Amino acid sequence: MGVSGAVLTGANPYGSNRLIRLRRPAVTNMKQELLMAEERTIGQLVSQASEDLSALVRYEVALAKAEIMADVKRGAVGGGLFGAAGYLAFLASITLIVTIGFALVAAGLSAWLAFLIVTVALLLLAGLLGFLGFLQVKKIKPPQRTIASTKKTIAAVKGSVRS
Repeated sequence: MGVSGAVLTGANPYGSNRLIRLRRPAVTNMKQELLMAEERTIGQLVSQASEDLSALVRYEVALAKAEIMADVKRGAVGGGLFGAAGYLAFLASITLIVTIGFALVAAGLSAWLAFLIVTVALLLLAGLLGFLGFLQVKKIKPPQRTIASTKKTIAAVKGSVRS
């Protein structure tokens, strides 16, 4: 099939201002394709439509992957930075706890008593946070609307199958 070229400038899907070369079939070949289309059977047309739809879906998935890839990379870097910040905060909390223990020692307590007080305070705080977490988890209920909707859908499917 012969092609004559056309050139389009300006914005393109690739984000630059480079030239895009479009291919356009020659007029004589269009008439031949029209005649061939009239001669194709319905099965061939359905098959061609199915192939075209499959190709379209593949291209859409490829486009979505390309668009999401940059965001995924940014999200991974952001997650790594959050992880590093959390690790450093954890280390800082350890040094803060040790500092509190030494401050109690400097206040006149013996070292074992100062660090025992810090340990008991941390255990009490952990117990309180655990209890509050338990109360929050206890409030979780099953998704009532989803369950009701699913039951209605199953009933409707069963009803349509029986009829």
